Amino acid sequence: MIARMRAFLSSKGAADAFFDEVEAEAADAAEDLRARTVELGAPTADLIFDHVYSEPHPLIAEQKAWRAAYEASFEGGN
Repeated sequence: MIARMRAFLSSKGAADAFFDEVEAEAADAAEDLRARTVELGAPTADLIFDHVYSEPHPLIAEQKAWRAAYEASFEGGN
């Protein structure tokens, strides 16, 4: 919780139990968010290029093709 907001709410009479509840709820939400993020798995390298612009762009297409050719050059144990 933001320290200034906590100080303000405390000055208005908020109990420590309220802050404990807020912190526990925030910790649960953070844990859930981390777990869901890990479950997503690693994105493919193509996503880096596919979502730069809302419409296809020739420079991005060229860079994507270069990366694919570069990575293909390592196939076969080189």
